[in-house]
Amino acid sequence: MTFKYGYAYMMVWPAAPGEGGPMMRPKSPRTWYAHYDHPDDDFPRMAIKVSGDEVELLDEEGIYLIRKGDRGSRSWQLLGFSAHGLGVVPLVRYMNAWPDEDMRPLGEVEKLIDVQDRLNQSVFDLLVTQTYMGSPQQFIAGIVADADDKVKALAKRIWTFDSPATQVGQLPQADLRMGISAIDNALRMYGIKAQMPPNVLMGEMVNISADALVAANADLEAKGANRQSLLGESHEQAFRLAGVAAMDPSVAADQASQVVWRRTDPRSLASTVDALGKMAQMLNVPSDELWPMIPGVTQTDVERWREKALDGDPFAQLDALLTRQQQNLG
Repeated sequence: MTFKYGYAYMMVWPAAPGEGGPMMRPKSPRTWYAHYDHPDDDFPRMAIKVSGDEVELLDEEGIYLIRKGDRGSRSWQLLGFSAHGLGVVPLVRYMNAWPDEDMRPLGEVEKLIDVQDRLNQSVFDLLVTQTYMGSPQQFIAGIVADADDKVKALAKRIWTFDSPATQVGQLPQADLRMGISAIDNALRMYGIKAQMPPNVLMGEMVNISADALVAANADLEAKGANRQSLLGESHEQAFRLAGVAAMDPSVAADQASQVVWRRTDPRSLASTVDALGKMAQMLNVPSDELWPMIPGVTQTDVERWREKALDGDPFAQLDALLTRQQQNLG
């Protein structure tokens, strides 16, 4: 929904009695409208959802279920109220990109509509030309055939005409290369606006090196990094709000945790490991801090490696033992 509409919401709600944790549900911007006093505010002032004659109003105290009165009446009836106790409107906004001049975040579809219209027109024109002018058109001039007299071509038939003014000819076929070129240009413009490299959009690049592939994917990598930054901040905000809902002060006040995205770039493993090794040697970066940067390595792999390294380090084992003893004495 975030990529399609430009933004979406995540609702965080305290767990019901007997449930394990807070509820987190995505909400569409087509059904929920959130009002912000300032575009940089973390949480909206209020949010509303309209479903026929029923309205759900969400504020910093809870959610109100309201129903409109009979037809022609201006009265409203409060059907129910459910408190959440979070102190803020529990909607976290997810944005696809930074807002434009009107403070409206754009989705991935909206900016490509004009190019898609141009592409559709080019494909339509090419198909019409191909259907009616894609092959040579024959003609016979100088005779008028009756309605039931149809001229048919057979392999062993010889045509003869009485009138000396009769002419038989052929019109040349249309050149379809202009239509194909128009489609290619529209696809290239499509790729520029969508920040999609040619090897992904059109499949034109074959047998290229890893470095050339990295250079071709530079715009796509920059786009992905921007999306990861925006969505990561929203994830962190949603997790902190979930900590408030779960009444866990450590999670609610955690400002140090960050969302770590798995690396999917096309860089070769050998070049990446070589660069990480130089960082450890030349910059004195701890090697275990570089493990998450290895392509294909998950956070579970990093934690397992650190446990293995701890088992083989006697000083680390001694430090962990002293830490546990201090915690028990405290």
